[in-house]
Amino acid sequence: MNEFRRWKGEQLKEKKRSTLHSLTRLLLQLAGILAVLELLFVVWVMSGT
Repeated sequence: MNEFRRWKGEQLKEKKRSTLHSLTRLLLQLAGILAVLELLFVVWVMSGT
């Protein structure tokens, strides 16, 4: 029983870590997209004036 509980805990820890990892990756992707959009906006404003 104790072994099972320990194994379950390990599984949960692993799940948390992977969730955190995917969240971080998602945030990085969002940051990249925002940076590109900002760059495009700046170029658009520069060419507009």
